[in-house]
Amino acid sequence: MSGVGLEVRQIDPRNRRDVDRFILLVHDLYRDDPAFVPPILAERRDALNPEKNPFWKQASVGLFLAERGGTAVGRITAHTNGAHDRKYGPGLGFFGFPEFTDDAEVSEALTQAAERWLRAHDRKRVRGPISFNMQEEAGILVDGLEHPPHIMMAHSLPYYDRHLSNLGYEKAKDLFAWRYTIGDLNELVMMMIEEGRKIEGLTIRCLDMKHIKRDVQILIDIYNDAWADNWGSTPVSSEEADKAAKDLRHVVEPALIIFAEHRGEPVAVAWAMLNYNDVLRRMGRCNSLLDLLRFKWNMRFDPPKTGRLLILGIKKAHRGGALRTLSVLLYHEMHRAGMKLGLTGGELGWTLEDNDKINRGIELMGGERYKTYRVYEKDL
Repeated sequence: MSGVGLEVRQIDPRNRRDVDRFILLVHDLYRDDPAFVPPILAERRDALNPEKNPFWKQASVGLFLAERGGTAVGRITAHTNGAHDRKYGPGLGFFGFPEFTDDAEVSEALTQAAERWLRAHDRKRVRGPISFNMQEEAGILVDGLEHPPHIMMAHSLPYYDRHLSNLGYEKAKDLFAWRYTIGDLNELVMMMIEEGRKIEGLTIRCLDMKHIKRDVQILIDIYNDAWADNWGSTPVSSEEADKAAKDLRHVVEPALIIFAEHRGEPVAVAWAMLNYNDVLRRMGRCNSLLDLLRFKWNMRFDPPKTGRLLILGIKKAHRGGALRTLSVLLYHEMHRAGMKLGLTGGELGWTLEDNDKINRGIELMGGERYKTYRVYEKDL
């Protein structure tokens, strides 16, 4: 699609030059944003590579790059999701990775390209941004843009919401991110923790690096059960679990993956990661092998002081009853682990805006909602 000097073209995910331009476009767009965190080029390449990302095996994906006068000015993806189709039925398509200059012609041309692609794949409605599923980056940041993003969370420019709204995209769901400072816990929380410690047959343990593949599979099994009824959720496949185990081996902090077992059965998990975005932000770029070596050196010798709690979930059959205080106990175990690692705090989330029980629990633990991400939908 072309305007005056504007071209939007679908790029081949196997074309390294185009994929790198697609990824590195953000360095120009966010040049004046002090909250910007650069991507790890090699990690993004793998995500967009059909041979390395198992998501592509159950999806169709189109990558679109907008250029004006040979300069990249925007990008977007359009995709289907086989796991979503199997769970919810066909008809819904997705867009992801949206970035563009503050130019209505650019944002319109990009979204129109994605919408045409989705209609050609028999989609009746589009939702996004989701890059590529709800376990990864989701939403446009509409509140809290002054704060740098934590790992696996999106960041946005302030005009994105305006452009999408002008193009007919409407709010489907807001996602909340919570700021958490490690400090003293209130008396009510401490009482609930003491109650949790008395649960008969309950054991708490951390991830075992010698059996990381086994423990990641346990984590995924709990996740697939605990999040089955959440809006937009899709199950994680065994191939995705295997890739996660491989990727985690290099960045995981075992003390921040905590399992609860009741009478020998894994029933709950809390998973946090060191916020390596702190390191990336200090570096300013991570595009080469030398950059990767610098990144690993910093992670080891000048590690982040914050983390992100990605998930805390309890299998549906084990909620309430004797295990009613289990979530608070897991929050506390994560709190203690963070203190031992010298962390000052971090981020919890995201959470769904209408998940009142979880949101109240985070507030009880001292969390403060400080960011809102918006997921949009539109009829095609």
